[in-house]
Amino acid sequence: PKGPKVTRTRHLYLANCGRSCGDTVPQLLQCLEATEVSVLGLHLGEGGVSYASFSDADAAERVKAYLESPSSSHSWRVKFAELEDEATDGGVLLPGSVASTKHVEVPGVHVVEDFISQSE
Repeated sequence: PKGPKVTRTRHLYLANCGRSCGDTVPQLLQCLEATEVSVLGLHLGEGGVSYASFSDADAAERVKAYLESPSSSHSWRVKFAELEDEATDGGVLLPGSVASTKHVEVPGVHVVEDFISQSE
């Protein structure tokens, strides 16, 4: 998360949100997209910290305002965040490793493990 001088970014830090808190990817996506804003990147942490990325800071701010409103049923702490290695021109958000996205299920995508045989 950003320091005390908060700068709006297209990324949100979600504290008290993660697998250990009982949250799931579909549940989190449904909540974040309730504001009709598309989520471009999502990391649901194993502990109590997760991150979400949007197209721009305005979209992130709309989601943040919704999550902090009384109409939101979640007790997540929401702050703006930034990626240390992301360019200031709004570069593409990429996962740190393939393993970090292993748990993500994409509708319509079927993963074929070990599709190359030993003889190949």
